[in-house]
Amino acid sequence: MPSSTEFPRIVLVMHAPLGSALAACVRHVYGDTSQLEVIDVGPADISEIHVQRVYELICADAQSTLLLCDLMGATPFNIAHAAMQRARSDGAKVNLISGANLGMVLKAVADRHTDPRDFVEAVRDGALRGIVIIEEHH
Repeated sequence: MPSSTEFPRIVLVMHAPLGSALAACVRHVYGDTSQLEVIDVGPADISEIHVQRVYELICADAQSTLLLCDLMGATPFNIAHAAMQRARSDGAKVNLISGANLGMVLKAVADRHTDPRDFVEAVRDGALRGIVIIEEHH
């Protein structure tokens, strides 16, 4: 079995307080959030400070990183994307998925041991499987 440093770090970069709320849900389900880092972005926050923090998390060691954001094109996404680009130019292994929901975050935590080639797609699929239209006929 690979060492824990080979498993991806999961960083939630989201509008405050969504990242913290999702981390609380993970704690409720799994009892542990040590595999998560949360960057909650407030409306008055300075983006470059968050970009630097996310970049530092990505580059902290040889561990790969999965960034999860709530909304593509919004400030948290732009922060994560800028940090990802900077880190990739330095050789870091990092992926970014937007549209995060609880299903996606739980899947990321549960499947951290999945083959890295399949991990990102499995996380995205976890989010999609949780989106279901329930039709009730009366």
